[in-house]
Amino acid sequence: MLNEQYVDRKQPVLPTHLISTMATDVYGPFQGDNEFVVTGKLKEFDLRDQIQNITVPTLVTFGDHETMPVATAKRMAKQIPHARLAITPEAGHHAMMDNPQVYYANLAQFINDVETGVFS
Repeated sequence: MLNEQYVDRKQPVLPTHLISTMATDVYGPFQGDNEFVVTGKLKEFDLRDQIQNITVPTLVTFGDHETMPVATAKRMAKQIPHARLAITPEAGHHAMMDNPQVYYANLAQFINDVETGVFS
């Protein structure tokens, strides 16, 4: 239920790999056994007081059905100098799969604006 509502709203075809991409031997100790409740070593990891030190143009992308509240994205975009927030409608955490037309249009606009000096 959580995956269908907040991570992959459009269920993608599962990719096949020659080797496993599930790094559970690394992921588990750091994150914990799921993505929604951090219980591993990263539980106390918090860089919010340093986010203003990002100095490059930054695109903060969020799906409107993201795993985190949109208020978090707004806070991040406000705190990062030279940041832009792009919220993709009808998308969860994997907005590039849920609504690729809007996601990639936002990304292309951001790159174009940075490259042409419109975004400063």
